Amino acid sequence: MSRCHAIGAVRRGARRLRWDVYRVSVRGRLALWHALAVMGRPRIQMMEESARGPIIGDDDPVRALAPFHSGAATKPAYRYSARVDGRAWVEPRYGYVITAPAALIYFSGVPPLIGYARMRAMRRGIRREDAVLTLRHPFDTNYFHALFDVLPRVAMADAAGMPHNTPILISRRLAETPFFGAWMTRGDLARRRWLVQDDSYVEAATVWYARSDMADRALLDRALDLIDAPHADPLATDRIFLGRSLARGRSLSNMAAIAPILDRYGVRVVDADDLPADEQMRLFAGVRVVVGLHGAGLSNLLFRRGAPLDLVELCPPIGATLDFCGLARVYGYGYYRIVGADASDATRAANYSIDPAALDATLQTILSTLPAATG
Repeated sequence: MSRCHAIGAVRRGARRLRWDVYRVSVRGRLALWHALAVMGRPRIQMMEESARGPIIGDDDPVRALAPFHSGAATKPAYRYSARVDGRAWVEPRYGYVITAPAALIYFSGVPPLIGYARMRAMRRGIRREDAVLTLRHPFDTNYFHALFDVLPRVAMADAAGMPHNTPILISRRLAETPFFGAWMTRGDLARRRWLVQDDSYVEAATVWYARSDMADRALLDRALDLIDAPHADPLATDRIFLGRSLARGRSLSNMAAIAPILDRYGVRVVDADDLPADEQMRLFAGVRVVVGLHGAGLSNLLFRRGAPLDLVELCPPIGATLDFCGLARVYGYGYYRIVGADASDATRAANYSIDPAALDATLQTILSTLPAATG
């Protein structure tokens, strides 16, 4: 086929393609999310589904501390695991599942239609498997999303009856992150077969996929077991300040005023970015008090597994969600929130300052009832 004929075939195919975009509803059916035209129905078997209300309701007093950027903890949520039977493809750019002839299983957004047309017309750029579990996610390299949205899907698929030897599909960018690379070598994940998706479509007769829920403590604990995360020490007394450098943004501009307070209360400074994944797990499994800047590093609180902990979250004046407050509610952690001021600019990445007196009073309240730190 000449280049001109090939281009013409792709264009004609793109004009003929009609997309169905579906989203799984809590009532056990597929609700129409968006449709240019109806063309076929994906064969989806729902393995599990449930719904919940917000972790933090509209009338919760903490909502006043983050009125605009409230995050997932303030929204209703549903979780599900499902299996698509029949020929389906996982497209490479975003990881959407597409069933024959052209039905898009909704994750978020819309993938490039021309790429799918080219693949169907020319039958090139395809990797074929009997079955796959897709862990593709638009924000999979974000540590928070990897822990709460990506890793739990393996536990959900296992519970739904997925064979243990089913290949697990991830993006190249996720495979190359140090933390996920470390997880893949631990515990049960080390015994799995991994497929790293580059520019090729992955075609399979069965595709497993799922959506997790950060409010499901049992699910999150099962996900931690997959990577053989250490169990928490309930008698731990360690106190840490989880910070980040000014160069990275969203850091403290008045750290010089904060450092003496931390030192007085025996709170040592750490930066999770400087620690390998294994050390991060051990650190947070054995910590009792965390003073931390709002950001993905606080996701490590998951490794405390519900053992006693108090969190003091230091938040920028712009853009801090209530997700870590929600996590504290799920696991029963003590939670304190101090909102900063004097942002260096109007962006979410701006550096900011924290009132030293507010931090001093908060730590005094927490530590007045705790034994002295050891070690």
